[in-house]
Amino acid sequence: MASEVMEHSGHPAKKQGFGIAVSIFLTLVATIIGFFTGMALSIAGVAIVAGIRGVHPEFSLTYRYFAPPVAVLFFVGSVVYFLRHRG
Repeated sequence: MASEVMEHSGHPAKKQGFGIAVSIFLTLVATIIGFFTGMALSIAGVAIVAGIRGVHPEFSLTYRYFAPPVAVLFFVGSVVYFLRHRG
């Protein structure tokens, strides 16, 4: 009887809501880390390739073509991770 009262008291819903908020926050943090990691690696790669070729590096390519896809991969990966471990 006491276990039935505890199940319907609403406490697990608060804990689950907090867990969802933490999951969303960590997903956003992982996406931001992915974006900046992709940006740093692509800037280094563009600088190295430009140095090897002996041309002026075009860093705007990193903002358009490299970092956003990496951030999307981190976002999708973190969402899949949190959905698997929550469900």
